[in-house]
Amino acid sequence: MKFILNIISGLVSITVVLSCGVEKIEQGDLMKKQGVEHSPERDAQIQQNNLEIQKELAVNRYPCDVIALKENVSDKYPDGTYLVNFDKLLS
Repeated sequence: MKFILNIISGLVSITVVLSCGVEKIEQGDLMKKQGVEHSPERDAQIQQNNLEIQKELAVNRYPCDVIALKENVSDKYPDGTYLVNFDKLLS
């Protein structure tokens, strides 16, 4: 009887291990799941969109203000490079 129970438990454990197979993930799906941190082009697009929103919301603009500095950084530096915003009101 003990021998039969060992065989049954062995078959159950093998079935469980084999049924939990690894799914094949394509490269496109992997990029979607990893997010924007692995796509500098998408990150730059989001930062540009956020900059446009900040321009629309700005009441008074001055030469060399923060928005102009952000535009300069987005134009002169590689995609994915931007100023860190430490303003607690917007985050």
